[in-house]
This record gives sequence, structure tokens and C-alpha cells, in this order.
Amino acid sequence: MAYKDILVYLDPTDAAQDRRRLVAAMAQAHGARLTGVDASSEAALGGAWGDRASRIGREFEAAV
Repeated sequence: MAYKDILVYLDPTDAAQDRRRLVAAMAQAHGARLTGVDASSEAALGGAWGDRASRIGREFEAAV
């Protein structure tokens, strides 16, 4: 039995954008299911950090 699930951590940093692009391409190439996870606390979602978190979520949804 082959597992085709990829779990990727999506934090609101610039590195998350690179991760998202890489795993989206991997999932598509291998027919895998891709799940994005953000484990930020509510306090971390305020201000500019929160804006970046919202953006990375939208970008992930668009890529998938």
C-alpha cells in the first residue's frame, strides 16, 4: 500500500512560500493529497504577521 499524503507547515514567513510551491509541485507530480497546517497562536495573528498569515492561506488555497 502506498501513502500519498503530504503535510506541510504554513507559517507566515517568506520561507513558507517556497515550501508551498515545492510541495504543491510534488503533490501534483505524484498524485498526492496535500494538507497545509498553520499552528500559530491567536496572538500571533495580529498586525502585519496576521496579514501575512492570511495571504499565505489564500496562496495555498489557490495552489491546491
